[in-house]
Amino acid sequence: MSASDFKKQYLQDWDVARESKLYVFAKEYHDRCEAYDRTVCTGPMGRDGILPSSHIEVGQINRNALKVLDDILKRAAQEGFTREEVQREISRYSPDQLD
Repeated sequence: MSASDFKKQYLQDWDVARESKLYVFAKEYHDRCEAYDRTVCTGPMGRDGILPSSHIEVGQINRNALKVLDDILKRAAQEGFTREEVQREISRYSPDQLD
């Protein structure tokens, strides 16, 4: 086993460019959803952004989130990412991460 193989297998030498691109997709998903939510929701600001105040608003933001996710998944697939990779990064995303 070469030093390079060891590093990849045991030290998890991640492809930084690939991980960065996943981060960009996750950030875009959250940014686009929050921007839309702010145009629709009339509830208070919560820890993760503005909150819906009715079931109608919940439906609107959920439909938008699905459209945004579909758009991002299509673009990510063209770059070789799986649905699972993108969704995992979206769920791990935190606006407190460094851009």
